[in-house]
Amino acid sequence: MFCESEKIIGHSTDWWSAIGTMVNAVVVVVLAVINFLYLMAANRQATAAEKQTGKIQEQTGLTRKALLHALGLDKAERRARIFRAESELRKIKAALDDLDELLRQPAPNYLSVNESGIFPDTWEIIACCVEQEIDEGAFRARELQGNLMDTRSEFQKLKEWLRSANPSDVVTQRKEAVRGKVRSSSDALIALAQLLQYALILLRSVPTGTE
Repeated sequence: MFCESEKIIGHSTDWWSAIGTMVNAVVVVVLAVINFLYLMAANRQATAAEKQTGKIQEQTGLTRKALLHALGLDKAERRARIFRAESELRKIKAALDDLDELLRQPAPNYLSVNESGIFPDTWEIIACCVEQEIDEGAFRARELQGNLMDTRSEFQKLKEWLRSANPSDVVTQRKEAVRGKVRSSSDALIALAQLLQYALILLRSVPTGTE
């Protein structure tokens, strides 16, 4: 009776214990295999992610170099444009100073003076640079342009008065009108030149491809 109580479904408890041990061992092996496969997959993903990160960093580095190179070229072009505009402004300022000095003389030969230097053909070089480099540059450029055109117009009127042999007091009035326009033009030109200098200072902070 006792021996029969040790059997479960026709097998002894020892047999079932052995089966349980085997099942546990199989489960442990299966879990170990699953864990190994998971670690392998994770390692492959990590390696792939590392390679991808390396490629992204490499591409980012190349893109940054290309961007800095482009900025460097643009910086050089902008600097050259500002220098050219400043050079043209200096020529105009010299023409205005010469005209002002001429108007101080009692009886100069105004008819032989060519006022084209007051408003040169290179004005577009100045206007383009000013509009691109200075806030409210278009307004500043139009302001100076208007003053220069008025100065040249007033000087042309003065020469017409001289050709018409008008009285000296009338000529004096015309001279003072021209000198007033010269001063206005000079003031506007100096202000514009200072703004270009400030734009040049700001341009130095722009990164270049060699930095």
